[in-house]
Formats: sequence, structure tokens, C-alpha cells
Amino acid sequence: MDLKYRGISYSTSAPSVEAMTTPEQGTFRGAPFAWKHYRTAAAALPTEQLRFLGRPYTR
Repeated sequence: MDLKYRGISYSTSAPSVEAMTTPEQGTFRGAPFAWKHYRTAAAALPTEQLRFLGRPYTR
């Protein structure tokens, strides 16, 4: 995904989310539903050189 902040463009990728249904089921206000467990992939840390008040830093 390409983003832009204060005129500076950068790209990012959202971590993928995997949903696994479980055997537990129930009803809520008359509507059936099933619980899900979610797993997310670890996001890579950015290695960009950033600037704040004229001083460079790496996050």
C-alpha cells in the first residue's frame, strides 16, 4: 500500500490475518455465531532514516 504524509511518499504492507473457526458455537439474541481465533504474522520493523526537528534517527 502506498501512503503519503506531509508530501513524503512511502509504502507499507499490512500483516496478513488468519482466522480459524472453533467448534464452539452459540446464539446471541437469537442469531447463531461461532467463535474464531485470529493469528497475525509478525510485521517487519521499519529501517527508514527519519528526521525530527532536524535530527536524524532510526526507528
